[in-house]
Amino acid sequence: MSDHDANKDHGSDQGARSMLVVLILASLVIGALWGLKLYGSLEDVRTWNATGLVLITLVFGYGLIAGAKAWLSGRTE
Repeated sequence: MSDHDANKDHGSDQGARSMLVVLILASLVIGALWGLKLYGSLEDVRTWNATGLVLITLVFGYGLIAGAKAWLSGRTE
């Protein structure tokens, strides 16, 4: 029975861990884009702002969906 309980706890930890990974990746993307904005020319900034907005939206959207699925599957088991 202790093995089953350990697996159950691992499932809920996995959802939190995946959300943490997504937040770390998102912060890295934001940091990289901010660095490019500070050191780039105006044309590059406009291009990277548009690209960055799409990337950030995709990262956060995927992260929220994956985190929610992992969290819900961990809670229902």
